[in-house]
Amino acid sequence: PGNTSTELTEVVATDDENILGLTKRQRFLLKGSWKGVSRDLQATGVRLFIQMFAAHPDTLKYFPQFGGLNQPEDQRSSEAFQEHSEKVMARIDDALASVENPDVLTKILLQTGAFHRKIPGFEPEMFRYAEEPFLESLRVTLDTRYTPQMDAIYCIISKYIIQTLIDGYNGA
Repeated sequence: PGNTSTELTEVVATDDENILGLTKRQRFLLKGSWKGVSRDLQATGVRLFIQMFAAHPDTLKYFPQFGGLNQPEDQRSSEAFQEHSEKVMARIDDALASVENPDVLTKILLQTGAFHRKIPGFEPEMFRYAEEPFLESLRVTLDTRYTPQMDAIYCIISKYIIQTLIDGYNGA
């Protein structure tokens, strides 16, 4: 009986530590790693959008403020493009600052997803277009600090971010 009780306690402790699909240790590593991104939100965001538009050029039409910015060089040098990119990354930064408080993080993402309902023609699945560009922009920003361990953590959190944006759009 003593062993069963100990095993049960360990399982409960482990479940309690797991938030957003990440263990306590993974959240600790995420917070440390994200500081490197947080210092470079604009450049990271610009890379994200340039890569997303390169992979999905049809999405550019949902950004009328970027009219005529069809080339990466034009996008990179546009003040409006830089500001929007930084704003998006700042929103993710706000959300991830609450990684230990999943209710706050989730609320920020649900609100952001719901905001996109105002965009005519936008489909919630389009949030998925940002996943690979987001991860790639983090790889570039973090460089050697983007380890296989951090890749696993960022893959988990990016899937959570995107699914929660979709849920917010869909009125969850």
